This record gives sequence, C-alpha cells and structure tokens, in this order.
Amino acid sequence: MLTDCDYVRDKENKLYIVKGYWNKSKMVANLAFAPDANGNRYNAELDIFYGKVIDDNVIPILLDRADVAEVYKPKETFQQSYKILPEPWKTFAQKLADLVGVKNVGIFGSYLIGFDIIKDVDFVVYGLENLCKIKNNLSDISNSVNGTQITDEHIQYQIKKHAKNFSKFSNFEKLLKRKWSSIQIAPGILSTIRFAYKRKEIPKNPFSSPIEKQITITGKVVSDVGCNFCPRMFEIESNGKIFTVATYLWIYQSCVRTGDTVSVKGNLHKDGKTITLTEFSHGIRLE
Repeated sequence: MLTDCDYVRDKENKLYIVKGYWNKSKMVANLAFAPDANGNRYNAELDIFYGKVIDDNVIPILLDRADVAEVYKPKETFQQSYKILPEPWKTFAQKLADLVGVKNVGIFGSYLIGFDIIKDVDFVVYGLENLCKIKNNLSDISNSVNGTQITDEHIQYQIKKHAKNFSKFSNFEKLLKRKWSSIQIAPGILSTIRFAYKRKEIPKNPFSSPIEKQITITGKVVSDVGCNFCPRMFEIESNGKIFTVATYLWIYQSCVRTGDTVSVKGNLHKDGKTITLTEFSHGIRLE
C-alpha cells in the first residue's frame, strides 16, 4: 500500500513524493527531483545527478502505478538509520523514537531517496495517538536540539519563496504561525514534523465526489486534527451546516485551530458538504 510521505522512482528515474492514501492504479504525487546533468544533488546508488524541482511542482499530479520502478518507505529508512545520523538529527530522531516508538517514526525527504544531508532531515510520525504525544511533548523535543518556535524571519522567507504563486486571498503570515510542529534548529534550518495516518485511521477520500462549483464561505473551525495530516482536512460550521475543507497543498499544514473564524475559497463538491483547494487561486484566510 502506497501512503502519504512514501517516495517513488519512475522508469525515467524521476523521484516523487506520494500524497494521501487512496492510491491504487493511479497515485497523487508531487515531482520532487528530476535527473539533471547540471544538478547539485548526487544519488550514489543510482549514479545520477538530480535537480530539486518540487518548488515548480507544488500542485500534485496523478501518476500511473505501472510507471513506478521503486518504492521508498520512511519507516524502513528510519529503523536502519536513526542511530547513525549526524547531530542534531540523531538526538532529534532518538527523542521521537523514545516518545512514540521506533516503529511509529519515519524519515522522508531527500535522505530517504539516497541523497546526502545538506541542510536537514525530515521526520514523519504515524498515528493519531502519537500526534497527541508529540504535541504534548513538543517543548522537550525542541529543547533537546536547542530549538525554538518558527521565527518571524523564517516565516517571511517561506512567504517570499513559496507563497508568491498563491492567491493573495490567503494570509500566510498568520497561517504559517499556526505550524505548531515546526522547530527552528538554526537560522535558515526549520524542521517540521509531519504526520501520517495508520491504516485503520484513514478517513474517507474527500476528493471522491464530483466538483459542482467554486465557492467562498466563512465559518468557525469545529475540528482541526485533520489539518496536521495530508490531505490537510478540517471542519467548519457555517450557517448551521458542517463542511469538510481539504487540500493536498503542503503549505496549509496545521493552518487552523478549533475556534478560528476562517474564510475558504475553493471547489464545492456535489455532496454539498466538501470544499477542496486544488489551485493556486484557492485559499484560506484567518479572519
């Protein structure tokens, strides 16, 4: 089963990150690295130079499962590697393992797919219960690596680098401050712990119903747990009706909290209760 934060290599040696959980003959994925003779990332196992291209491929595509040549699993890599990582990542990894168990942590990102560590190591924690453990112990995790909360300077860096393609409808300065699982390790180095569902926790696919029309709606957030996972999902109440908001776009991780008043611009689906964000023109605004 291919699940969120897995990576795959296709027959052309392109490397993709898998999004979501409902991946059968086709999978939702973002192209992350592509072969490039002039690239600055070398994969020794494949003997190929790569360029990082995920910033130009933020909106996911559908990839044919038949085109996949290799699958990379975060949990397997974590169990093989977490004790030999360089600092501060070794301490970071050990702290996560102590809190939720070695089998509930994964390494994803560039290290998973065979690249040397240039800047950081990305971690994913599996399970709703373990999300709560991480949230309740985040200060201890941060202190173990002398980390801090995401700084205003880094928020401005992310806005300048990533938010430029998105609609001005979204107020990212406020949304990015909601990323509670982001730990600032050093200037320019931010580690955001990701979360993935265990198999029995996987919700119904919010994208399964056909799209009816574009909509802009304002409501109060009544459930925020799902926005820590991918797709980011949360529920709002508007005029006495509950809507599920969902998006695969990574920038919206942990973007709202229960009790927030938000405006959402996206696709209203024919089930009448689902709103998805799939385009740069869509957005979320904290009111």
